[in-house]
Amino acid sequence: MPLPAYKRKGAIRRALLDATAFLLNGLSATVTLTNAGAPTNGTNGTGAGVALPGHLLLDTTAGVLYQNTGTQASPTWTPRFSPVGDAQSVTTGITASTTQTLAGATALTSKLNFVATAANSGDAVSLPALVPGQSVTVFNDGANPIKVFPAAANVAIDGGSAGAAVTLTNARRATFFCKAATAITSAQLGAVSA
Repeated sequence: MPLPAYKRKGAIRRALLDATAFLLNGLSATVTLTNAGAPTNGTNGTGAGVALPGHLLLDTTAGVLYQNTGTQASPTWTPRFSPVGDAQSVTTGITASTTQTLAGATALTSKLNFVATAANSGDAVSLPALVPGQSVTVFNDGANPIKVFPAAANVAIDGGSAGAAVTLTNARRATFFCKAATAITSAQLGAVSA
């Protein structure tokens, strides 16, 4: 009697290389792709047509773990962990909103946010929604101080009023730590190094 497919030599290796979800004795499993080098994005990129959203890929050369945040047809490989620490999302070239209110502030979306343009003193950005234990860093590389608002009107920064902004001077940066569902504490990181 021949061996079942899952017990044949190389079957699991082929499943890993194919980067598909498979059923093994009634248990579903999500596989992790491996690749020698950083993956490429897009319809002709690494795992295109095979890697489902959420699938992982390990760069065996650099040891970086990526996750498909795109689609099966067109994967977008987002770094999630590297040997030098957690890979962090970065947005550069941010323009602080001239509306200068919580509702009108430019919404930040990354772990590291670099504000490049602050045309007026008090132009505004708002933090992404955070849960306790998460943090976000804002770099003010603009010409003027900016207002940094929480994500929601019921969240207070540094013990201030709920929904109120704190000021981040130009050429400064601050990390905002969420310590409770409605409380964020900031830590100013100082001026740009010479």
